[in-house]
Amino acid sequence: MSYPLNSNVEFENYLQQLKQNNQINIIMYANDLVNVRSEDNTESEIVTTINKGTELTVVEKLYNGWYKVILQNTINGYVSSEFIVETVPTYLYTDEDLYWLSHVIYAEAGSNSCSDKLQLWVGSVVLNRVKSDKYPNSIKGVIYDRKYCVQYACILDGNINKQPDERTINNAIQLLTYGSVLPDNVLGQRDTIQLSGEYGTVDGVCFSYLD
Repeated sequence: MSYPLNSNVEFENYLQQLKQNNQINIIMYANDLVNVRSEDNTESEIVTTINKGTELTVVEKLYNGWYKVILQNTINGYVSSEFIVETVPTYLYTDEDLYWLSHVIYAEAGSNSCSDKLQLWVGSVVLNRVKSDKYPNSIKGVIYDRKYCVQYACILDGNINKQPDERTINNAIQLLTYGSVLPDNVLGQRDTIQLSGEYGTVDGVCFSYLD
């Protein structure tokens, strides 16, 4: 590229103008589970991780395909442009999907002592299993899967048939609309560590990876 510039001052002015042209202020959304980093590269520190559908403000478009972003008016960081989109990403789902996902979440984490976070993680494991080639490819199939053993005790004790409350239904709708809030290989949940390693614990329930 050639620059019609006759001095270092003109060149600096050109770079400043170019930077101003790249400064924007638009709302965009994460299209997956996305790491927000401290600098515009994948080697830099992860400031935070955001879920699919999370709203962020893009304040600058960088030459290398990264965006400088602000989250919740307080968190500054950088995200690769391939992971954010201009419209809220959503999934299509059926009434049957909602029925089974809300019922299994309520059976597993319907108590008042269970947090919304636990409900979202329980539902996310189900959705991750649906996507995995190691499990059936439907929500109902995952719930009733007995390939290795009974996966959900609620199908034995009848709790799967309990009517979920409004909170649980809303959390199920959120998951079905925007997708799992966990990495795809988080496929296990129980009171003790299982599979290949622990991802995290919520309300005493351990969630684990499967490599």
